[in-house]
Amino acid sequence: MYIAKNGNQYYGVKKLGSQIEKLEKVIFGWTITTALLFLLIGPFILFSEYGGLTQANPVLNAEFELSFHVTKT
Repeated sequence: MYIAKNGNQYYGVKKLGSQIEKLEKVIFGWTITTALLFLLIGPFILFSEYGGLTQANPVLNAEFELSFHVTKT
């Protein structure tokens, strides 16, 4: 809480209704939105076939058989 209070002193001094600087709009609008989208969509792209980290799955077919042997005693 101490860091949040000291890091946001600008907002306490800022007059309500004053215009927001263009740099502040860019930082909080574009940069943070891009970072959040990258964190959400990035893993899907990274681990898909387009990311380059994975190979095509060589398994084309599989079979599984299960049987039970019941004996009465």
